[in-house]
Amino acid sequence: MANELRVRQNFIGGLVDTIDLPAADTVVTDGVTNSTTTVTSATAAFTANDVGAPISGGSIPAGATIASFTNSTTVVISAAATASASGVSLTIGRSRNFYSAALSAIATAIGSTNHFPIVLDPDGLYGAPEVAYITSLTVGAVRAVISRGQEGTTARAHLLDTPWVHGPTVYDMIGDSAWATPTYQNSYVDIGSGVTTKYRKGDGDRVEIQFGTKAPNSSVLTAFTLPAGYRPGQTIWITVNLFSVTGAISIGAATITAAGVVQILDPSGNGPGTNVQVHGTGWFLAEG
Repeated sequence: MANELRVRQNFIGGLVDTIDLPAADTVVTDGVTNSTTTVTSATAAFTANDVGAPISGGSIPAGATIASFTNSTTVVISAAATASASGVSLTIGRSRNFYSAALSAIATAIGSTNHFPIVLDPDGLYGAPEVAYITSLTVGAVRAVISRGQEGTTARAHLLDTPWVHGPTVYDMIGDSAWATPTYQNSYVDIGSGVTTKYRKGDGDRVEIQFGTKAPNSSVLTAFTLPAGYRPGQTIWITVNLFSVTGAISIGAATITAAGVVQILDPSGNGPGTNVQVHGTGWFLAEG
């Protein structure tokens, strides 16, 4: 079973441009194969937009696609038919050849082991919204192969310039499947007994961070550095609670720079102090 592609880009969307998207695949009954990669049909009305579309029927190998367009009656397919025949029933996957310039914004290739959910006509402007899964896409391409009528929706025709959006998923809403832990610097350590410092990224590049560390002394500020992709666009401040070894509690701050450097400060702007525990939770939007 394919996995959902974890691309945190639920803002991506666009228009169904270049071609209309039919409700179903095209079936013709006058296909001709000749034990080569050439396939002909007088009624298929092939176009350049068919390149990449699945094609099946007769002795055409499973998984074959249209590799190139010759003319309205002839195409070249990706794998040679194993027999010569006429009157072959051909199915051309035109309903799965999805074109949109906005697809080029998806920065991760999509293949047979993952999928990327989209919603066609999400506002129901022309009918009921349809959920489809992008199952094949090359980075930078404007054509994708999609699996239609997913999640209880029905495949239907979509007109030129119909809107579409990336369908937000549970992954987008709650963050990474597992928390990440930082590599401490300057002798900072976890508090222990299951209390640790950790961070994760969620919907809209929102980074959540939880502090559970002990400081080495009052002269050291830098505790760790967040990796690229988890850094704010400018220095931010997060309020933390400081618990001293004597039981005194004070309010401090964790600063995070655009370079990801995380420093812990007491109310006077110094390091927290020897074995002072740092607790707190905050979030920010990653911009670097």
